[in-house]
Amino acid sequence: MIDTSGGSYQAVVCEELKKPLVMKDLSRQPLQNSEVRIKVEYCGINYADILKSMGLYQERPELPFVPGCEPAGTIIEVGRDVTGYQIGDRVIAPMHLGGYADECVNYTKSVWKLPDNVSLQDATAGLVSYGTAHMALIAKASTQIGETVLVSGAAGSVGLAAVDIAANVIGAKVIAIVGDDEKIELVKDRGATYVINHRKQDVRKEILAITDKRGINVMIDNVGGDMFKIGLRSIAMDGRIVPIGFASGQIPSSNYELFDHEKFSESVTTILQLCSEKKIRPHYSKVFPYNKVPSIDDNHHELRNF
Repeated sequence: MIDTSGGSYQAVVCEELKKPLVMKDLSRQPLQNSEVRIKVEYCGINYADILKSMGLYQERPELPFVPGCEPAGTIIEVGRDVTGYQIGDRVIAPMHLGGYADECVNYTKSVWKLPDNVSLQDATAGLVSYGTAHMALIAKASTQIGETVLVSGAAGSVGLAAVDIAANVIGAKVIAIVGDDEKIELVKDRGATYVINHRKQDVRKEILAITDKRGINVMIDNVGGDMFKIGLRSIAMDGRIVPIGFASGQIPSSNYELFDHEKFSESVTTILQLCSEKKIRPHYSKVFPYNKVPSIDDNHHELRNF
């Protein structure tokens, strides 16, 4: 539960599902021994945050709650047992809740220092989406150079990250699926070899034509539903499908738990290094002032990952 009696910092709070978020003063809570307090400077607007505020996410937080799972900023306080971190460190701190605030608190096991040449904006835009895509492509699918990778929902945050990593880090051939011609150049710019608009083209027919009827080796499915079924019908021998999202509203029937903290931690470390080396390019199209978040979230039915 949120204690609003003190009022020492501001946060954007979901008090009622499917209602506008509200700015509130919240009391600062004492740090646990292994926690750090972070002055939040950027926080990604993640589709999961919107689903939570609508009551449509798999995990339903108890009301009221502070959304925001991708905060980045500067450490302003450290717990008694904290080592390896100090006040002034620039960090990214993925969390389930709490990022839409002036400050947030997280355990050090879920906090990563940023390389000097990685901006807070790039870290916020890229960490969770790229970490997830990296886990899916490498830890789960064992994607190899030269393989054909199909990415559904390719213009979304995880989809675009999957295109970027598959094409530019692994060296795979990428088929990207989008629902809008305006997104074609975006996914091509990130490395997609082929782009299919599922609203205008027969996806399976296009896949078979592109692969000379051999099918795809890997599918990163951010959509689920019928798109997942198309993937099943288009997979090559020994192919792999990794279901990540359910933007269609239908949870994939063959879903499994993707999250593994140890592997995610390894992926985050790798992503920050790749970002520092300019081998990947996290994407964000808009940056909103903190006090505009409630109005943005109020239009959740029109929201896309920024």
